[in-house]
Amino acid sequence: GDDSQPTSAQACGASSSSYGQAQDYFVNITLPPSCPAPYGLGASAISNTGAMLNWTNGGTETLWNVIYGAPGFDPLTEGTLISDIASHPYNLNPPLSATTTYDWYVQANCGSGSLSDWSAKHTFTTDCDPIGDFSENFDKDAAPALPACWKSYKSYAYATVTTVTSSPYSAPNCAQLYNSGGTGTDMTLLITPALTNAGAGTHQLTFYAKASSVIANSVIIGTMSDPGNPLTFTPYQTVTGLSTTGWEYYIISFAGYTGTN
Repeated sequence: GDDSQPTSAQACGASSSSYGQAQDYFVNITLPPSCPAPYGLGASAISNTGAMLNWTNGGTETLWNVIYGAPGFDPLTEGTLISDIASHPYNLNPPLSATTTYDWYVQANCGSGSLSDWSAKHTFTTDCDPIGDFSENFDKDAAPALPACWKSYKSYAYATVTTVTSSPYSAPNCAQLYNSGGTGTDMTLLITPALTNAGAGTHQLTFYAKASSVIANSVIIGTMSDPGNPLTFTPYQTVTGLSTTGWEYYIISFAGYTGTN
């Protein structure tokens, strides 16, 4: 041991000896919340202006508060608060800004003026604004990234939907839907940005395509009411007999489209 007097830089009267360790703590003892915080937060049906927020109740509460804001905001001092929400899922659509990332938390109203702690954070990003005419050659972003506002879905674990640099129609990239090992019921989707005029009867989809084998030489063109939910995919037209030797040009007219997606 060492009986020397502590210096002003030593914590809690610690010795100047090189042996042992001194630590400082500040302990704050308070009453616990009257009910647990909600958990299992999630966001679905994300659009350019909002999202459907859901969570699992922490207890038997029937009212909740939600607070949201820019990434990293402090729910104790910052953010936009929505109080006394009576049910969930909750449609958050004030509206939000397109192509923007938000953090959000939820808090239970325990009754009798008592509140739970805020939940753990959840984050989501709103969709892009819908567009009209567009052209995309997948060459602006480094592979394997898809362009901004494009999405993908695959039900088979080893499927991929990416940009690749292998034999593109225009250098350096092309989009590839790869599903080797999947079954005929597996779904692999490349999803365009939302469109403003799909039902106008005035537009068409044109693209170049080729297949890697005669086993997978068809593609289904369709529409979706919710790009985040593959169950909303509605087939419109199937293109079969894709070439396995070179790129070929295809035109899909939407003049006869009568859907609402």
